[in-house]
Amino acid sequence: MNESITNGSVLTGRWRRPDGGYIIEINQVSSDGTLEANYFNPRPITVTVGRWRFAEDRLQLRLDLNATGYEGAFYLLQFDAQSGQLQGEYHPASQEIYQVMFDRIPTSP
Repeated sequence: MNESITNGSVLTGRWRRPDGGYIIEINQVSSDGTLEANYFNPRPITVTVGRWRFAEDRLQLRLDLNATGYEGAFYLLQFDAQSGQLQGEYHPASQEIYQVMFDRIPTSP
């Protein structure tokens, strides 16, 4: 398994959800399982908790959001090494769960 996956560093960068242009920006992944992240829809939405873990050969992350209309909303995602995507679920505040994916936004040269 690639070390950038097992240590979470592959998560660093910007990710776009193609079905609406939502953006996750992961600035720092710490060895204690926390991560520093921002979320945009397209305005900034507060990320109250960002956590990651590598378990059972899967790199997973959870982002808890908090803003008007987002109380209790969160993402549960995992990194898919084959596609290079973040895939998983979006849990809006007291609504149905959505299957989602995020593509990495290439960095400018």
